[in-house]
Amino acid sequence: MNKLQAARQAAGLTQQQLADQTGISLSTIQKYERDARDINNATMSNVVKIAEALNCHPKDILTDKKFIELENGQNDGISPALKNFLTTVGEIQSEHRQELIAEHKKRLQAVTMFKELTPEEQVTVLKECAEHIGWTVSKKK
Repeated sequence: MNKLQAARQAAGLTQQQLADQTGISLSTIQKYERDARDINNATMSNVVKIAEALNCHPKDILTDKKFIELENGQNDGISPALKNFLTTVGEIQSEHRQELIAEHKKRLQAVTMFKELTPEEQVTVLKECAEHIGWTVSKKK
């Protein structure tokens, strides 16, 4: 039994329930559990989704070697902000962990939505935000 399977069973979820909650295909979950696909090579997004669904820390499903690489910043593409987030989540009691993850997801969704706007729409949104908090917005001369 690998770490993912043990964490899933401890959470009382079936493979299908985990797939449904994470949006990751059932076949991918099954491959991770059979070690036919290495979960250490999963995207950080998928690792976080799985850890969130299982109410555990990512280190509980990754191999020890991979988690050490993540903590040392040796994984290409992991941002310092995500590293900080993963470390913080691991230190928080489980009842507060879900709240923090949900808040982080909302912020990521907002950033994603903002990036999809045209430059003109981005300027409008930033102006409205600035005005909302009392900043004066003026044009550059």
